[in-house]
Parts: sequence; structure tokens; C-alpha cells
Amino acid sequence: MHVKTERLLTDLRSSFWILSGRKVVKSVINNCWPCKRTSAKPNPPLMASLPIHRLTPHLPPFTYTGIDYFWPLTVRVGGRGRRHEKRWVSLFTCFTTRAVQLEMANGLSMEEFLLCFSRFVSLRGKPKVVYSGNGTNFVAAEHELRQALEELVTKHQELQTVMACQEIDWHFSPPHGPHFGSVWERIVQSCKRTMKTSIGNCLVTDQVLRTVITEVAALLNARPLTHLSMDPEDPDPLTPNHFLYGGARPYLPLQLADVEDLNVTNKQFLQSQAILQHFWDRWLREYVPHLTERRKWQENRPNVAVGDLVLAVEPNTLRGQWPMGKVLGIIPSATDNVVRVVKVKLSNHPKPCIRPVAKLCIMVSAKEQQVYAKEEKKESSTA
Repeated sequence: MHVKTERLLTDLRSSFWILSGRKVVKSVINNCWPCKRTSAKPNPPLMASLPIHRLTPHLPPFTYTGIDYFWPLTVRVGGRGRRHEKRWVSLFTCFTTRAVQLEMANGLSMEEFLLCFSRFVSLRGKPKVVYSGNGTNFVAAEHELRQALEELVTKHQELQTVMACQEIDWHFSPPHGPHFGSVWERIVQSCKRTMKTSIGNCLVTDQVLRTVITEVAALLNARPLTHLSMDPEDPDPLTPNHFLYGGARPYLPLQLADVEDLNVTNKQFLQSQAILQHFWDRWLREYVPHLTERRKWQENRPNVAVGDLVLAVEPNTLRGQWPMGKVLGIIPSATDNVVRVVKVKLSNHPKPCIRPVAKLCIMVSAKEQQVYAKEEKKESSTA
């Protein structure tokens, strides 16, 4: 329950004069365990570099896909005996083109997610790599898909080679680490803002909600990815619709006047390929440079080590009630060897769990514990 350094030093000097008072007061406050618990802050490591999946051009949209759920929306169901039920929205976004597809789900079960995922695959094709949160429905769906694939391969040996090439690589974010899914979290915010504007407080039916979700997805796919130039002679900014349909607005005819500058023949196939190549060149030149900037977590900090005592930031929990824990294992990044995820044993969990380093406050490092242990041995030996 200490106050700040200047206030405490002022109160002490009203009765005592301490040599090197400010230094002594700082050391006492910094070593006070209750004060360290109430003032602890997370110390996130250096922000990771962009994954290769966000910088790989010339691939079909949704080859690398991020998935998330948001919102329970209340809808009106039935005729005379009307009742209210909840609906969720399943979001699929492309890592490369930032295209969006929204599907309505009646619940958060594995079966509902598999239905949404099947509709997505039927429209956009099977993704190669999928990133998602660590929700139970996502984990169960991944296990169900993998089990179904294994059963199909065992029953039909002649399809083994083909199906092995079509297996989906699924990656899960660590628990309590929403910043690992910033690609889709930003789009979720845009979806919520747009749907609040269109629906408001109205109680709609399933048909109306499904229509609104489709229109919101079309609106997001028409959003600009690059800066809108003030020069009228510059081309229009890139949008996800350029890679999905070949133009910013799919309901407008494609203007082939721009193809004259591409020096191609009049064959339609070459024209379409030249237009697509033109879009990808602009994507590399105008959009990708904006992704390389780190807006936060720009400092190199020492990695978390095994044996560190930490405080785990828990949602909906007061700062003074955050559970203590001890790091049991580290999971370094394969690209830059920076530890961003660790295995920790918390006081309120019976088993070790996975936590991101950005949600941990280091209280006492393993090196400091070794120093304290040596000092205690010296004191005990002298005594």
C-alpha cells in the first residue's frame, strides 16, 4: 500500500532525514510484493513479422483463411406463437486479398460450424491453411474433419494420394490471445459497426438477417485496400472485389479500356490474365508496403525463461486478483526465435495451460530467484 516515491519521501522527511533517501525509497517500493502485484503490467515481446501467408500473391482467394464467430443476435421465429432465438455470424476472411464471406449460424456447436464451413467451401473452394481462435467448436470441427478424411482414405485406398494433397492445415491461436487473430478481429469490428447501423434495435427474422449479412459482406468486399489518390488520372484503389470478380463493383461491366496500356493481343483469355496480373502488381506495389510497419511492440525485450514467476492477466478479474503462476515451458517462434507463447502452471488451474506472453506480467525472473537463493545460503552459512 505504498504511495509514489516523492510522496513517501516527503512524509518521511517531515520526521527523519535519510541518507540517499530517494534511492532507498525506490528500492523499498520496487521490492514490495503487494505493490508489485497491484502495479504489474504486461511486457509484450517484439511484434512478430508478417506471416508468409499474407504476402503470397498469385493464389486463388481464400487459399489462406481466417475464421471467427461474433455476436449473438436475437431474431423473431414463428407465426402466431412467435418466439425469440439467438443467431451468430461466422466470418471467413482471406489473408492475402482481405476478402470476406459471412454465414449465419444457429448456434456455437460443432455441427453448426461444419454447416457454415461446408457452405463456404462450396462457394469459395477448399482453403489450404486455416487460422482460427481456440474455441471448442473450432477444435472439435478440425478434429471431425481430420477424422472424416482419415476414414475416407482408409476406405478408399485409391484416393489416398489425392486426399493427402487436399488436407487442410489448421492453426489455432493460444487461449486469451485475441491479438493473434488481428486479421479477422479488425473485420469483425467493421461488421458489427455496419450491422448496428443497418439493423439497429429492430427485431428481424432469419430471412432479413441473412439478407443483411450478405449485403454487409458485399459492402466489405468493396472497401478500398490502398490509399485513394486525389489525382483523377490515377486508377481506382484496389478492393477485394478486384480479385474475386475482376472489378471494384461486380454488378458493373468491366471496363476494358484499361487493357490498352497492357500491350496484349485482343484475345479474351490473355486480356483477363493481363488484368489479373495488373491487379497483383498493384497489390505488391501499393498494398503490401503498408503492412510492414509495426505500430506497437517495437522493442526487443529479453525472452521469458523457464522458472519465471508471473501474473496472468485474466479477463473480468481485478488486478489484485490475477493468479500467480510459474513458467514450465517456452514455445519460441520458428522465424525469429522470440518467445511469444509459453506453458505456465497457474494457481487457479489444476493443469498447465498455454498463455501468450503479452498477457503475462513477470514478477520474479529465474535469474533473480537464483540470486536470492545464493544470498539465503550465505546468510544461513554465516548464521
